[in-house]
Amino acid sequence: AYGWFVPFLAVALFIRRWPTRPGAEGRGQSSVVSDQSPDGSGQRSSAREVGGLLHRAAFQHFSVSAFVLLLCLLLLPLRVIIEINPDWPLVTWSLTLLVVALSFYAVYLAGGWSWVKYFAFPICFILVAVQWPYRIEKGLTQNLMQIVASLTVEIIGWFGIPAIQRGNLIELSTGVLGVDEACSGIRSFQSTLMAALFLGELYRLRWPIRLLLVGAGLTAA
Repeated sequence: AYGWFVPFLAVALFIRRWPTRPGAEGRGQSSVVSDQSPDGSGQRSSAREVGGLLHRAAFQHFSVSAFVLLLCLLLLPLRVIIEINPDWPLVTWSLTLLVVALSFYAVYLAGGWSWVKYFAFPICFILVAVQWPYRIEKGLTQNLMQIVASLTVEIIGWFGIPAIQRGNLIELSTGVLGVDEACSGIRSFQSTLMAALFLGELYRLRWPIRLLLVGAGLTAA
């Protein structure tokens, strides 16, 4: 339900980092250091080193561009599959990771590898809006339902109401109550994880503090 505004938050985090971005790297640019040796051998050696560096930089850039071209060719079949199976997490994750990779390439063209590392978090933040794989979400849902049932039995016991927990069911003297998926807390779990990651990046907290914030948010959820 919150996934639609995650892209706007990702853009806000990108803008938040923009003023302190590192200098753009000039891909394939190198400076030649002159040598004052009389026979010019030092200059020839330096020129060969610069030529080797330029060759490696060009090959690296070509490899990255070829890989991105392959990713672009995958956009059409993935889009067709997702129109047929919109709720299939595997294809949704594949399409989102492809978009993240293309975003990294755009940043790489603009500022080089230093920008890729610097803007990695805002770009990857979009992943929190993707539907979790079924096994992970179902496992969390089942565990959360039992936790909610256990807490409920404990709390109503404080008020002198006898109750017995049977899985995600609560047996009372007047009948049986069931904790359904709507009450499992999975939505709060997912949205709180997103909020904790967003706040940690917004305030540029250190990573130990961010992990503490995530843990506190998930516990509260």
